[in-house]
Amino acid sequence: MDKRKLVKIIGGLGALVGFVASILGIITFFSPYQNIQDVIFIYKNPGYLKNQYAEDDGVVWQASFYNNIELKDPIASAGSIKGTRNGLKVDWGLKSPTRKVNSDYFSGIFTSTIRFNSGEYCFVIVVDDGAMLFIDGREIKNVWWGYTPGAIYRVPHKLSEGPHTIQFYYYEKFGEASFHLWWYPNPGIECVTVGHKGVP
Repeated sequence: MDKRKLVKIIGGLGALVGFVASILGIITFFSPYQNIQDVIFIYKNPGYLKNQYAEDDGVVWQASFYNNIELKDPIASAGSIKGTRNGLKVDWGLKSPTRKVNSDYFSGIFTSTIRFNSGEYCFVIVVDDGAMLFIDGREIKNVWWGYTPGAIYRVPHKLSEGPHTIQFYYYEKFGEASFHLWWYPNPGIECVTVGHKGVP
């Protein structure tokens, strides 16, 4: 192949790559997400906020975020987020859930109506920084204070067969932002809080 033609082809490919990168940069800039990986995730999972722990058949939650730690309006960002098969696990690290939400001093409400079999369940919370759990409008667990390393909050709760509305309130003050809420049936004596003295 003629050297000049080869140079033109390489130059054309470089221009094409630059054009695609520019388009992706524009999409990222105007999207509510923080980087191109977020945009790719949303492309593959249309309609959902990014969550690295989302499972294909995970519980779908409606999320509302606030740029304060008191869950006060206005809502800064909202959308659907897919969780695990039996809960919701997220880890934003030092980043924020979306571009419109602070990386520190933010809060969120996550709501889902889920069908349960009749029986007793253990609800488990690991959180940085604080959270509250409500089932059908009733407060089940309140850990609305600063992060306690190693703390695992567990609470048993009986449910009738049918749909139940789970609400999880969360706040992040500063530093790392993450939480894991999950549940399992037929708990034993292990379903108690550990790592935080004096908390029932």
